[in-house]
Amino acid sequence: MTFVYVCRDHSDKGSYKDRNIEKQLNKAFEPTSYLGASTLRYKGRSEETMKDLKALTAPCGLDCFNCDIHESNLTDELAELIHVKLGVPKEGIACKGCRQQDGKHYHLPHGCATLDCAKSKGVELCSDCGDFPCLLLAPIADLAAKYPHNMKLYNLCRIKKVGLERWIEEEAGQIRKKYFTAKFVVGKGQAD
Repeated sequence: MTFVYVCRDHSDKGSYKDRNIEKQLNKAFEPTSYLGASTLRYKGRSEETMKDLKALTAPCGLDCFNCDIHESNLTDELAELIHVKLGVPKEGIACKGCRQQDGKHYHLPHGCATLDCAKSKGVELCSDCGDFPCLLLAPIADLAAKYPHNMKLYNLCRIKKVGLERWIEEEAGQIRKKYFTAKFVVGKGQAD
């Protein structure tokens, strides 16, 4: 089965390039890498905007505000592609963010155990928990090319080191972009 790989072209917000990649999939098509626009656009924004962006940082460290299915980033083209390929009703595609939707969305039909855990322990971020890091955040290779789940630990460590605001303003978008587009070099990671 051939599927369409959707990748945000960061030089022009909203434009998508379809690249055919031949891969045999054992299950139905799922949307691949969602590359949100660089968060550098948030640098120097108002206090209210920063408050919103903090609320759009999931407890696990994912940057919901950079996700291409977040309501502020979703294009008609991507919505149509998801609708056609996955059969998701168009009105169910745009996401408001993990916290705002209580961890429930078409790609998380049963909710999010990580969000539930953070809420039960009364922490804003998993890195604030005494059990951090735990198995809910453990990296796993399955679906790593499609979803940003392996960025969680790194993001949380960066947030702890530089602070949430600086991470939002300077790092989150670049980390996500490199995760999906950079080449892996053994022993080097994302270091330039």
